Amino acid sequence: MILQITVFLAFVGTSLAQGSTTSDWKKISKNPVCVRTRDDGYGTMLYNEESKMVAALKLKYVSGNVRCAAKKAYNSKWGCGDSRKYPLNIIVTDENNNVAFPLPQYIKQSGMWYYMPLVHPVNSIELVFSEFAHPLYLKQSDGLRFWYGEDLSKIGHTDNQGEVCFHVFALFV
Repeated sequence: MILQITVFLAFVGTSLAQGSTTSDWKKISKNPVCVRTRDDGYGTMLYNEESKMVAALKLKYVSGNVRCAAKKAYNSKWGCGDSRKYPLNIIVTDENNNVAFPLPQYIKQSGMWYYMPLVHPVNSIELVFSEFAHPLYLKQSDGLRFWYGEDLSKIGHTDNQGEVCFHVFALFV
């Protein structure tokens, strides 16, 4: 029963986040954040505004490609452009590399791979993480890191290629 409620809240939260108007989202990155796929290539962002509860984060694609292998055929915006079951690999952490998004229960494969409904690793220009049931408390001067999951986990990262850049938006509650 608890699992059904959690799945329902995650679905409703994602639906609300994707259905929000542009004015509901606040851009919290001053410049694009860029993530490389290996060699501790995480991107960083410092939050310098009033402390608030965050129900969702949206990453909006700006430029670049990342891939899980040397071949350009695997290029994607958010993970790997092959036909794998769990194609997404962008991870959000705090400054100590504690995972904030996606929630750990959604990470399904070693290397920190996951799936999100309605998100395509090649074609989607936005990646939305939501947690309306347990919002993230983002304090003034908190730093966020954005990782390629294989780089963070140090599993399968040696053949990764590329860099992707995006703006970060928050939906506050």
